[in-house]
Amino acid sequence: RLGHGPQEREKFLRIKQAVLESRVLSFTYYSTCGQTTNRRIEPMKLRFRGSAWYVHGFLPGKSRSSGSLR
Repeated sequence: RLGHGPQEREKFLRIKQAVLESRVLSFTYYSTCGQTTNRRIEPMKLRFRGSAWYVHGFLPGKSRSSGSLR
C-alpha cells in the first residue's frame, strides 16, 4: 500500500514509469493471510480507488488474464 512521504512517492513514481514504459515490475506481495511471495507483472495501468492505489497488470508468460494488486 502506498502511503505518504518521500519514500512512498518514489515508489509511486517508479511504478508509474514502469506502466508508461511497459517495463516488468518485480516486488514482494503481502497477502491478507500474512504470506509473502516475490511477484513479477507486466503493468498496464494505475488506478486510485477508495483510499488506495492499484496497479493492474499481467503475469509474464501467462495468458492475458488481468489481475490487480494493491
